[in-house]
Amino acid sequence: MSIIHPEGFGDDFKAWADQMTMLITKEVPQALIFNPELGDTWQDWAGGLYGSEDPIGQDAPDPEGFDTWQEWAERLFETVELPG
Repeated sequence: MSIIHPEGFGDDFKAWADQMTMLITKEVPQALIFNPELGDTWQDWAGGLYGSEDPIGQDAPDPEGFDTWQEWAERLFETVELPG
């Protein structure tokens, strides 16, 4: 099973993150839920994955190195493969 490709989501990070959260929580139950009402940014959500001890976090790119969520999500898509 692969990470959901960001193409087709336009600027709607929340829609992509919602789908990703459902997919990721199967492997990483403590995955963050994106909540822009609390001031979350895409970097906050992505930073929750980056560097964590689980396989996703070990392979996820550092969101600080990207200007847009789409660029970061594309790299995530290229580097992380979920079992299943």
